[in-house]
Amino acid sequence: MPDDLKIGTVKLSIVNSAIPENTEVKTVSFAVGKSKPHPTAKGNPHGITVNQHLLPARTIERISSNGRIDILDVERKKRRFSNSSDQIFCARRCWSQDAETTLSHEIESDFQILCDKIEVNPLINLNTDEQNICNKFYALWTARGNIFSSPLPDIQLSEIQSPIDIEQIQRDELEKNGHVVLSDRTVRSYDINAIVLQHQINTLLSEEQETWHPWVFEYGECMFSIIPTFKAIPVTNKIVLLPLNQKNECEFKTTESFNRQLLKISRDTKTANVFFSHDLEKCLGVTSYIRRILSGKPTK
Repeated sequence: MPDDLKIGTVKLSIVNSAIPENTEVKTVSFAVGKSKPHPTAKGNPHGITVNQHLLPARTIERISSNGRIDILDVERKKRRFSNSSDQIFCARRCWSQDAETTLSHEIESDFQILCDKIEVNPLINLNTDEQNICNKFYALWTARGNIFSSPLPDIQLSEIQSPIDIEQIQRDELEKNGHVVLSDRTVRSYDINAIVLQHQINTLLSEEQETWHPWVFEYGECMFSIIPTFKAIPVTNKIVLLPLNQKNECEFKTTESFNRQLLKISRDTKTANVFFSHDLEKCLGVTSYIRRILSGKPTK
């Protein structure tokens, strides 16, 4: 986010309007439209990211087997193999390009560098800066998951005279440069969700932060959900970042306890129905559940 913008403000580009850029726009009545992914210009010349990863592709690749990921889709009762670019790991243009790049890039980049260190030395004690990296990443992942689960729709502003619309290619260019484009009295859903994303990250980081530690599982493999279910951050198929209190309680001493907790909370809260791993057959503690799902039998 540009340095000259305050948290909670946006840069408005109101095309063909007498309202100056960066003005505060107020409205007391607005119409809410349907929520659906907005298209890009033909050929997407400005490189707008359409498939936006909830977990970074690099994290999914660390868990994979030479790029292959084992996926369980509970809703469709299917198991299949794919890779990190699969749309099942992504939101469809749910937040703006600025949120995808400027807001997220540094957080993701710092976290991947830390994961490289953890892979080399899983017994590492994380310093204060590294703890901050973990908390920022978990906040980003959590906020993305919240928005993916409950995205906000377009909003029609009623107190602004409707200016002339612009071509999609112009809209994409402005979006890429960090503008919220208001050309037909409509604030696009991805711009609204981007503001919510930043607000949620800030809110989560203003709360008491966790102290994270790498935990290495010796036997079996961990199963993960595409959105956070409980406080655990995947590093590889056998290394997970867990808060200190969980480590001390030894709640997840084995892969069985970790995988069962993931499944139990996901089912109780209905927060996730897509799971993945390096090899689901090696995810101890949940293999019988997976077989029942795939066979169409009721699950306990």
